[in-house]
Amino acid sequence: MRLLVFVFSALVVSSQCGAESQTGVSFEYEGIAHTGPMAIDAVVNDWDGKIIKEDDGFLWQQTSANLFFGPWRVSYLNRFHAEYRFPYQLAEGFYYATNDITPDNEYSRYSRIEARDYRGKGWEVSHAFELTPQLTLTPKISWLLLDRILWGSVEGDVRYGSPDDWGGRLDIDYGYTEDKILRRTLEQEHYGDLYALGLEASFRKGRYTAYYRGENLLGVIDWQGIPYTDARLDTEGNYLLDGYEYYDTVNLTPSAIHWLTQRWQFHSGHQASLELLLTEIQTSAAIKYSRILDNFQLSAGYHPQWRAASLGINSRYAGLEILSDSLDPDSSRSLTISAHITASF
Repeated sequence: MRLLVFVFSALVVSSQCGAESQTGVSFEYEGIAHTGPMAIDAVVNDWDGKIIKEDDGFLWQQTSANLFFGPWRVSYLNRFHAEYRFPYQLAEGFYYATNDITPDNEYSRYSRIEARDYRGKGWEVSHAFELTPQLTLTPKISWLLLDRILWGSVEGDVRYGSPDDWGGRLDIDYGYTEDKILRRTLEQEHYGDLYALGLEASFRKGRYTAYYRGENLLGVIDWQGIPYTDARLDTEGNYLLDGYEYYDTVNLTPSAIHWLTQRWQFHSGHQASLELLLTEIQTSAAIKYSRILDNFQLSAGYHPQWRAASLGINSRYAGLEILSDSLDPDSSRSLTISAHITASF
């Protein structure tokens, strides 16, 4: 944490330039959800849906209330960030077991799940540095008080024949605020802290504009007394648990997320964009066309990897954009929503 404060302070002291002076408030919401093997709604509602042969899952959901004055911005954040690595074959097993389905052939797999899942609220402070008329850098430092975490891995052999015939041998190594596997009873609430450094950058030259945003570029989750399980679970024959349930002190590294948007204004009032999203489990790209009118902008885009389309409307004071791979929200595996309201004075 001291390193983050030092880096941020050094940038403020060394800068001789500031952004355009303005004061105002804004509210922003962004949600990005993608589940490979099944629709988002089906995963949330007891894995009741169609299995698709794709892996992993990702969620980024954040609301922010912002106060900006001159080059400074102070924000109150509410964030939920989750990344799961799991093969679609394992999702098939969850689907059978949760819905009491007896498959034609016994389901048997060696699988591994990795989870990085946290949720919290807190503050962020940023400062915009106009280094040249074309280039602006905005470093930001944030602190969140976390009230949820699910962090670690489960791996081993699992099998499922019917609702009355299932078992496996699993190595469990994870920390949590709610034990999803062994249903360990916790006597009190547990909290941790996230400290992170992020960066925004914009560059403009002629008809070309580039915008970069990075979250958790340098960060740590400091959790004193996290509930933890390090054990082997054997459900074949007798139900045996060999290992430890305890409380630990850990320093975890939150996953970084990167956004990169490039825009080309190829004709008066017409604009093409390429948008990249880079996470530790997935890299994806979307293309977009925008029609710029007097007081607002209309956009339409397509995400080839997710096979999803987007529509949006934006102005200086408000905006809304939605991306989905289905007109039916219950069957969507990819869903992105972003909205903002801004008032300057």
